[in-house]
Formats: sequence, C-alpha cells, structure tokens
Amino acid sequence: KTKRCIGLFVVVVVIWCSLECMGQRIGPYPFVSGKKLESVFVVANHGVGNDVEVLLQSVQGQIAKSGNMPFNIYRVPSDLQTQRLSQQYGDEINAEVKNKGYLIWLYDLSKQFGITINSTHQNDPLSTVKFIIQQNPSLFKFFIYSDSTSANVAVSLCGIHPHTLVASSPQIRTFLLSLNLTQSNSVIGRSLDWFWSTYSKFFQNNSILILQDPTKIDFLVDYSIFSSSIYYWAATFPNPTTNQIFSSSHRSADTALLGWGQSEYPLVSYSSSYSVFVNAADWAMDLSILTNIPVSITPPPHHLSNSIEKNNNNNNNNNNIEPQANVHTVTFLMTDGDNVQWLLSGFANNTRWYSSPFRGTVPLGWTMSPALSELAPSVMNWIYRHASSSDYFVAAPSGVGYVYPDRFNSSQLNNFGSKTAQYMKQAGGLEILNVIGSDYDLEYLEPLLNNSQVSSVFYYDFKNYAAPNGEIKWSERTNKPVIGARYSLWDVFNTPQTLAAK
Repeated sequence: KTKRCIGLFVVVVVIWCSLECMGQRIGPYPFVSGKKLESVFVVANHGVGNDVEVLLQSVQGQIAKSGNMPFNIYRVPSDLQTQRLSQQYGDEINAEVKNKGYLIWLYDLSKQFGITINSTHQNDPLSTVKFIIQQNPSLFKFFIYSDSTSANVAVSLCGIHPHTLVASSPQIRTFLLSLNLTQSNSVIGRSLDWFWSTYSKFFQNNSILILQDPTKIDFLVDYSIFSSSIYYWAATFPNPTTNQIFSSSHRSADTALLGWGQSEYPLVSYSSSYSVFVNAADWAMDLSILTNIPVSITPPPHHLSNSIEKNNNNNNNNNNIEPQANVHTVTFLMTDGDNVQWLLSGFANNTRWYSSPFRGTVPLGWTMSPALSELAPSVMNWIYRHASSSDYFVAAPSGVGYVYPDRFNSSQLNNFGSKTAQYMKQAGGLEILNVIGSDYDLEYLEPLLNNSQVSSVFYYDFKNYAAPNGEIKWSERTNKPVIGARYSLWDVFNTPQTLAAK
C-alpha cells in the first residue's frame, strides 16, 4: 500500500456538508471494541528482534481482549523499524516513520483522555512484559511455540485461546518458562493449509481478516488477537485455501480485511468479489489500544460552517445555487486517505502533508477513511481538531473500506452503501464519497449514492485516476452527481508547472 503514489486530483464540484455525527460505536460488525485503559507502559523497541515484537503484541492483544487490566503496552516506532522501512521503500517512508506520529497519539491520550504514561521500562521491553505478567498471572498462563515461518499460525491460535502468548524463538520460550507459563502447543513447521483444515470451524462468519506479509510480523498482531481474527498470508489470488477463508466470512458486506497484499489491484478486486472491503493497515501499530478510546467525532471547522449555512438555506427554502458565468470551480483533493497506516504514522506531522506550513493558505480536500472513526477515533478527532477553515474532508475510497464497486458482489452492494453511509455519518458527518473503480457506470455507483448521508461521488479510474476527464454524470434515480477526476497532479501525469499551464 505504501508503494501507491500519493497525489492531488482536480475535479469540478460545488461542495457542502452536514453537522451530524455519531458518538456511539456502530458495531457489532466488523470492528470490535473493548474497555478504555487508565494507563499505558511505553516501549520504544530500539534494536529488539521480531520475536520480542510478537511477544509484546500478543500481550497487548490479550489484555485488550480480556478487559481485566487497567493498563496495557503502547509501542512506538523504533530505529530498527525505521531502518527496515527505509531499506524496502526508500527515504520518503523512512522520513514518515522518523516523524514518529505515534507519539502524537500517545500524548493526546494523556492530554485529552487522562491516560497515564509510564515510561519506566521504555527501553527494556522484556522487563515490561515481566512486570505485567506478575501483576496478573491468571491472565497469562500459556504460550504457543513457533518459529519465524509459523508465527502467523501461532498468532491466529492466540486469538481463539485466551491467556495465551506467542514465543517465536527459543529465547522467548525460555523467558516465558521462567515466568511459570506453560507451553500449550508447538506449531513449528505448520502451514496455513494445516491450520485452516484443523481450526477453520473457529473462524466461520469472521468479520475481520488479517492479511499480512510475514516480513511485517511487527504489525497488526495485537489487533488480530484482540479481534479473534485469522492472521495469514497469501501472495497470489485466488488459491484454494484463501477461497475457503473468504467464503467463510460474513456475506452481508460487513467483513473487513486489514493489512495489504503483494499487489493492489488483484487484492482489492478479489476481496470485492467476496463482498470484503480492504483497510490498508499493514504498518499499523497499537490498534488494540487506539480502537478502545471512546470519543464522539467532532466535525472540523469548515464542515461546521457549511452545515450552519446549509441549515439556514433549508430554513429559507433557498437551495438553488446560481452558476457564475465564465467561472470554473476547482477543488484539489489529496489521495490515499484510505491508507489507515499512513494516517497513523507520517501523515499528521510530516511537513509534506498535514503538518505543511502552507496548509490552510488555500482550500484543500483530504480523503479520510470513515473506518478510522472505529479503528482510531481519537486520531480522527485530533486531525479534525487541528484542521483549518480551508481544510475539507471527503470519505476515502471507496467508503468504509477500499472496494471496486464494479467488482463487488452485486447482491451486497446496497448493503455496502448503507454501511458506508453509517460510517460517514459517524466520521464527522462526511457527505462526499471518493470511489475508485474500473467501470465508470452509474449502475455500480447508485447503490452508494442511494443514502441520505451521501451527497455526491468523486470518481477515479484505477489505471488512470483522471481517465474520466472531468465528466459529470447525474443520477436521475438519486438526483445526485458523480464527478470524474479531470487532472492528476502526479509526476507521472502532471507537475505543478504543467497543470498550471492548462
């Protein structure tokens, strides 16, 4: 997901917004929630290995699942993780992680929600684990032994076995034995096929799937255990086991896939065919903590002012907007707000993005995943709270999650549209929906428009976002517009200089 270029897209539109938002969690599917914490133990994992990272996350997940402890672990990106990302993706991603966006959310938890920050053992993660286990030994009784190639199997089993942690190396096994935990199982050498044939009955009708490359085992383990989800990897689609896993999920457009695949289009196309939406979160940390912060989403300033104006216009029966002669209305819209891990890491305080000193000097649209209102509501509130009157927010592709409507199970597209509208309302009253697809046909878009929360759609074609060339289609069924992107401010297609010359 992080490989997808981030750019601006230009469309012609008149925008408005609603004041309405929701303070209650939507639930019960697909996203789960638990109890708010009183304090967190910060761990900055400088130089620790994947085995320690997996252990820390399994502790996080089991605490969040049980709800029996007032504290948990909060991880912050380490220099080693920064190095891994830099080696794989280059300096841009390296810079994002160095910004340590997770520190913003940590201090926000303290300032806004009164959560105490304990940094006593921040550079000694195993001491933190030892202290937590000794505080509540009844919560941690067992561990599953694995190696690096079978750790995903162990993680999935921990999701359905309470009181159980993951020991993915001999060193961690020895450490947990010293704390009087019992080895309940060994999955060394076990494959996904073995796991599914043995334990599939425990994952029928799952509402969350975690698809994660084994090289990213440092991420999403906590949320997988917390949500009792299968944590697995498939490099290609389709294949027999993956077909069975997707077939076992909820079929009413309420299943989320968190993580990312080897390639964007095959993953999203395949998931869409099973009515599963994708939340790109392969580098996400601490979701089992952030998802359990109860907060009502407050709309940002621009949405509030527009809502007041809209309500006044409704009261005066003056809803018609007269177009101005010889005037083009243009909006710049930032892509990739569906990328949850980016919103959590480098987006907020990278000076290339939301922390730019120039933000607020011109009107700008930001795509924002409605799912963030469940996965990290305090983060969404922070972003809105720091918005200027020139910042406008649009629901990111293609609603509550990334799908291609033309590939989506047609019998469930109306359900997906209804669920998207619910999450847009909860996410600060978002009214404009950004959609990515491969067929610019109202047949696939009207089910998304056919909800009072959705005022209009911004449409991009996957292969070339600006392929619609600014074409506006009007849905007679819903009396709402679908606006195709006109230009891509993206080096492959345009530079600022070439766009300004148009």
